[in-house]
Amino acid sequence: MTNPFRLPTHKSWNTVYGPKPHPELPQALFELAADCARRAIEEPPADQSGFDRWVRMTAIGQAAEMLVKATLAGINPVLIADKNSSTHTLWALAGITRQLPQGKVATVGGTEAIRRLNECKPPAPPGVPEPKSLFEIRHGAQHLALSPTDKYLDTALTELVTLVDGVFKIRDALNQSADLNAFWSPKHFAIVEARRKAGYERLLKYYGEAIGEGKADYAKLIAGLSDNDRMRVVGELEARLPITEDDQTSRKHNCPACGNYMWVVYDVQREIDVDDSDAPHSIGLYAIVSAIVDHAECPVCNLHLDHEHLILTDVPFSLDLGIDEATDEEEDGWRDARDAERGDEWEYADIDPADCGYEDGGPEDPRA
Repeated sequence: MTNPFRLPTHKSWNTVYGPKPHPELPQALFELAADCARRAIEEPPADQSGFDRWVRMTAIGQAAEMLVKATLAGINPVLIADKNSSTHTLWALAGITRQLPQGKVATVGGTEAIRRLNECKPPAPPGVPEPKSLFEIRHGAQHLALSPTDKYLDTALTELVTLVDGVFKIRDALNQSADLNAFWSPKHFAIVEARRKAGYERLLKYYGEAIGEGKADYAKLIAGLSDNDRMRVVGELEARLPITEDDQTSRKHNCPACGNYMWVVYDVQREIDVDDSDAPHSIGLYAIVSAIVDHAECPVCNLHLDHEHLILTDVPFSLDLGIDEATDEEEDGWRDARDAERGDEWEYADIDPADCGYEDGGPEDPRA
């Protein structure tokens, strides 16, 4: 006997590769990631049009985002939902049909998707470093028709290769499709191999030169000093705090050049979540605080290493900073996002918002 209360499931998603049953949604994202990655990595013809160049610039960021989302969706499609998603979005990604146009499904962005994947990956594979250039290039192309310099483009392509390598290690640990040669295609995999070798060699070259300069500067600094004078000078320099932004924090770490303390600067991320332990009487908001490495600088030997160089060190790439109270601004932002999502829900609902106590100005907050 059919259960009359059982919610219907999606017959298919209308993807760019044709209709896909709900369980095959991750595969559609994976196929798009592969197509974008190949378009991005292949050297274009000399007479490429401006539009072709635009497509390539956007493909760099799309390849990264789609691959990470495909991996998250392979665990569970709900993991790619935007953190402020409406119930309709969660229904859709859970495979439940609920009068939802597919264009209204709100999913997470590339940077946040990488953070989520790092949080839910198995313990064995390393985390994926957060790229800096490839999403910036995509954003500039999409919103302002901007084209990067050749050097900046080269940096972004190296980031893409590094990201794909890291994600595939996680996919392998998750027993998801992890054939790099098939993802890139034999032709493009040869390009990747050449770029990977050249990029790693450049990384090692810069790192070696930076360490050498740091050691030389430190040797000059302490030349002729007694042990007591050396300790005094080093102590004074180590006490100098790095210049940071309001959304950054710093931690001490042993400098690989001089052996003293250097400062590692991290970008702090705050994700707002709901504490419903006292529901339905009341709910509260709090912030889950984490941090991603940005750079390191030594006040003693003047060594400076960006995040891509730090993969050659034992510096932690991410920090768990615990739980914090949500600020007034964060609470207001959370409520604004929630109200906007509710507005979308009413647009596709079969009832009048006024029937549920919602006025034209938007839903009232019972805690206000």
